[in-house]
Amino acid sequence: MRLEEKKALIFGYGEIGSHIGKILTAIGMEVWGIRRSIEEDYQDQWDVHITGIDSF
Repeated sequence: MRLEEKKALIFGYGEIGSHIGKILTAIGMEVWGIRRSIEEDYQDQWDVHITGIDSF
């Protein structure tokens, strides 16, 4: 199975989740991360879409 151009959702986008997101974007996946509490949705330096659990 090819992972490029697939989507991934990471629940718990903290220290470990962000490292996983970095790897997944490097192989061409679109990555979304869910954090427990954030002020507003944003994209990190690896273009991972970050949102809060309340938005999900």
